[in-house]
Amino acid sequence: MRRHELSICQRTKIARKLPHDLEEKINSFHTFIINLRKQNNFELSQIGNIDETHMCFDLPASRTIDSKGKHTVQIRTTGHEKTHFTAVLSCIADGTKLKPMVIFKRKSIPKGEKFPPGVMIHCHPKG
Repeated sequence: MRRHELSICQRTKIARKLPHDLEEKINSFHTFIINLRKQNNFELSQIGNIDETHMCFDLPASRTIDSKGKHTVQIRTTGHEKTHFTAVLSCIADGTKLKPMVIFKRKSIPKGEKFPPGVMIHCHPKG
């Protein structure tokens, strides 16, 4: 019986470093928002926060297992690794969480598709 030497490879990323004056910037931003709210009599329900992130339909594995010494390892995908959608989460300063929203890059919502309840679905030709 012949033994194969296997190697496990993983994609790596270098994380961005946080600024050395992060706490100072956070405190400055909080002070700015509090002063702005006082000047304009904003209610907490009038202040919101939204964040969006692009997601892929096909996420190829970040690790592979193959014979040791191989420089290229082929992986199978659905062919949609470059097809994206946008996921949006938002909340209001009074603690209210708004419904999640998904934005597809197309002209109309696909007919016959079932989406999770409580999620807003939108389409836009430019995503």
